[in-house]
Amino acid sequence: MKKFFILIFLCSILHGQDDYQKWLKNENDKYQSFLTEQDKKFYDFLKKEWKEFKINDGLTREKEIKPINIPVIKPEPVIPKTQPESKKIPEAIINIPSIKPEIPDRLIENKKDDFNYSDFTYYNDIISVSYPKALMNIQLPEEINNEVIAEYWKRINSISLNDLLSFVQSQQKEKKLNDWGYFRYVWQLSNKINSDQYNESLLLTWFVLLKSGYLVKVGLIDKDLMLFVKSNELIFEIPYLKENNNQKTYLMNFKQSKGINGSLYTYDDDYPGSNKYLSLKINVSPNLKKVPVKRKMEFSFNRKNYVINATVNNNLIDYFKDYPGTQYDTFFKADVSNDIESTLLPVMKDYTKGMKEPDAVNFLLRFGQTAFGYKTDEENFGREKQLFVEETIFYPYSNCKDRAILFAYLIRKVLNLKVVGIEYPGHMAAAVALKEDAGNSYVMHNGIKYTICDPTYINANAGMSMPFHPVESIENIIDIN
Repeated sequence: MKKFFILIFLCSILHGQDDYQKWLKNENDKYQSFLTEQDKKFYDFLKKEWKEFKINDGLTREKEIKPINIPVIKPEPVIPKTQPESKKIPEAIINIPSIKPEIPDRLIENKKDDFNYSDFTYYNDIISVSYPKALMNIQLPEEINNEVIAEYWKRINSISLNDLLSFVQSQQKEKKLNDWGYFRYVWQLSNKINSDQYNESLLLTWFVLLKSGYLVKVGLIDKDLMLFVKSNELIFEIPYLKENNNQKTYLMNFKQSKGINGSLYTYDDDYPGSNKYLSLKINVSPNLKKVPVKRKMEFSFNRKNYVINATVNNNLIDYFKDYPGTQYDTFFKADVSNDIESTLLPVMKDYTKGMKEPDAVNFLLRFGQTAFGYKTDEENFGREKQLFVEETIFYPYSNCKDRAILFAYLIRKVLNLKVVGIEYPGHMAAAVALKEDAGNSYVMHNGIKYTICDPTYINANAGMSMPFHPVESIENIIDIN
């Protein structure tokens, strides 16, 4: 009798296992029915053994050389403000409409119970989004490997996410986000959906970016999940790997990326149909919620005192805080916000109106040379950081690179003159295509004569190079126009 019960028990176990296998097969069949052919192929590809790649330390730019003493040319004495000929120049009138914080209308509500509705914050803008509850049911085990990631891919592709993908892509257009801004947006949204669970958030970010056409990958370093992205542009201070075509693929895991070492394991090929490389260029300034901050700057020129007011969007400053370091032309050519263009440019145009060309150029030089304090990146931020125009206006301190970029912007927008960036060893200036000669320092570029203008060389006029940075030491000329 005892043997009989044992036999029945074993049969029930085997029957239960058989039922489980049938259930698992049904589930897999159900998931597979949702997958496109390319998603199925990618799923099979993810399950295969991953390859080992070497992680390279981030590219480093030449360290900035802080001048021991920035040269100063003794200016003409400034006439005291109390004298009539130095009447006070009125501050720029800035009309900033009061902005009431508004919570945007939600997406058209789906009355079904299988949707969640959440608000998340993107640079102080409250954004409402709906998404399938099934997204929250994809829980990852503690130990991640390629098979776990393949199963995640299968599960998430069984959920209808077309509405969510359309929403985030429409947000990219509405907010005028470049690739970096879009990556940050998707990451913030993924964190909200996954309640800040890192691995789930990273894989959802990976999925959305792949479906948006970007060349992104996930990989494992000592069982830690990482996100990588391909770029045709140089990105500094971020670890990268080189693939078969020597293409650099950079680590973008939205948390500490320095000090990462060990073997990286990832798949060799890209998701079919993905073809977008990460670009850090800013062709259109981001349309972020307005948090206006006024900035007052003072300087003297030709024995007169000037006060300049400008407005900066504090959310844009936050947007730039963790912006990756990249090639200089990205900063020289970046589109500048309407806040700066509507407050700073009219004042500068008004002040330079009627000036002779060399005087107008020298006026803008003096602004760059003396309206800001000087600090190196290390002193200012504790790391290498290049500033966009808005940041140079916002922060009280800047360095030679920041001032050259700001000066070049003003030359183009205020005086409508051609300008190039001038790169020396450890220093940067600019050069302007003047219609009449000024000074002795100039460089020929593409058949055009550009006069050296150094917005760090205090009180120096156009055509004057720093004594320890003669034109013969120029390393590179950066095209801007």
